Amino acid sequence: MACGNTVDQGLSVFDRTGLWMNLRLLHGLDLDEFLHGSKHAYTVVSELMRERQWGALGELMQPTCLEAMQELGPNIERIPSGTDESISIISAVLTSAHVLEPCEREGIAPGTAHLNVKFVSLQSPTLHDLQSGVIDSTLAEPRLQESTWTFEGVTEGSSDVDWRVRDIAWSVWEVRQRQREQCVR
Repeated sequence: MACGNTVDQGLSVFDRTGLWMNLRLLHGLDLDEFLHGSKHAYTVVSELMRERQWGALGELMQPTCLEAMQELGPNIERIPSGTDESISIISAVLTSAHVLEPCEREGIAPGTAHLNVKFVSLQSPTLHDLQSGVIDSTLAEPRLQESTWTFEGVTEGSSDVDWRVRDIAWSVWEVRQRQREQCVR
């Protein structure tokens, strides 16, 4: 957890302690492997959204998150052809981990956990563009998108956890040419 490549260095001492304690409850979790997989999920989910492959996304996302993404479908269709849809993930760090209390009534299995990963990426079509429906020539300039993805999985009794996207929250910033050049270097 001391490594700035895996955990958000902006967390307070108390938040870092709570994160460490919750991670200790997730027996067998390899944080580096999880974050590597989360970067892959970011790219795959983004590509499947652009292609509107809702069936494939259903295997990677919780139903409520998938429904929210499907609402963006008409705006996705409005992305101009030839738009640079590449994604450059600058960082992916864990911001929190929560082990949920089992609750049969609410369908929460023992060992259910939520891991929040903050991504910083450079991309042209952003989630904000797709939500707002304002899709025009501004997509030619990549922008910095910061998003936090909540992954849900059941860790108890399994060495291979099936993590699914539960929620995505985001912010987008315009990136000036000079800043973008510095990021790319």
